[in-house]
Amino acid sequence: MLREVSPGIFMITQMKRTRLASFSVNVYVIAGKDGLVFDAGMGGAKAGDYLVRQIRAIENTMQERGQACAITRVLPSHGHWDHFSGIEWLRKKLGLKVLAPPEMQAIIGSKKKYRKSFRKETRIINIPSGIIRRLASDLGHFIMDELFFRIYKATFVSGPMDRVDEHTVFTINQEDWELMKMPGHCDDDIVLFNRTRGVLLCGDIVLRVVNTWIGPPRSNLERYCESLEKLKALPGLALILPAHGSPITEPYTRLQAAIDHRHTRTQDVLDLIKNAGDRGIDFEKMFKSIYPSLSFKERFIARGWILLTLQHLVERNRVGSRIVKKRKRFYIL
Repeated sequence: MLREVSPGIFMITQMKRTRLASFSVNVYVIAGKDGLVFDAGMGGAKAGDYLVRQIRAIENTMQERGQACAITRVLPSHGHWDHFSGIEWLRKKLGLKVLAPPEMQAIIGSKKKYRKSFRKETRIINIPSGIIRRLASDLGHFIMDELFFRIYKATFVSGPMDRVDEHTVFTINQEDWELMKMPGHCDDDIVLFNRTRGVLLCGDIVLRVVNTWIGPPRSNLERYCESLEKLKALPGLALILPAHGSPITEPYTRLQAAIDHRHTRTQDVLDLIKNAGDRGIDFEKMFKSIYPSLSFKERFIARGWILLTLQHLVERNRVGSRIVKKRKRFYIL
């Protein structure tokens, strides 16, 4: 689906349906003489060809309006597979120059580093185990990762990437777009902000209806809330264009709601631990108290924010842990 969401700014929505999950991702094109693609969507020939067709259609539309247009660059918002997997296809078919901050380049250019970046996720609830068990766990994770990469066609960036840094400014159609780092959802999140129009391209940092996924190890709760506050402080913010779902037309209200939600959820976890008293509470009991019945897919998605909140509370010495009968329990300090 192709939609012009603001003059000269187009949203291309890719859809993915599998037995495991169905979801969509938005790729944005700022059209102009030296136009830019923000995020590159999913991998694979089908998804890539669809994206190429839409970008060419955008160029044709602008030229029919009498405006020069050539899309020349692509910049991912962060290093999650559904935001960079289309890059190599765009480079191959359209010759786009690939831009990324150095910390993002390291992750999106290496399957090994990408996999490693996610394999500390459960450290907050893990208990010590023997070498045989650890090896079996590592093998299981490796197999799951490979299946995931194949099913979702995660494609890593093998060619050269040009470095961009915070406060880099892209000028397109005599308008400036400033790159700002806003880590929290992911450790390498960036946004683009057009101060003249008040338009923000935000990746996954905030979504219009649902709350964005966060979870260890690449999310950080404190930095995420700080980033939301920084976005809320941007002057003249009129439109947020997220990587999933529809545009946000009441940005300050939505950002405040996202901040309030995180504070409420943190308090929910604290209350559960406090109510457990000296005996403490383990992760599974905590999860079941918050979500009495969820499908496997829903459990996988929902567990992240609880783990991240626990990690946040432990790191700030508000909550401690101890192992009781081979389970890690959490208690108020």
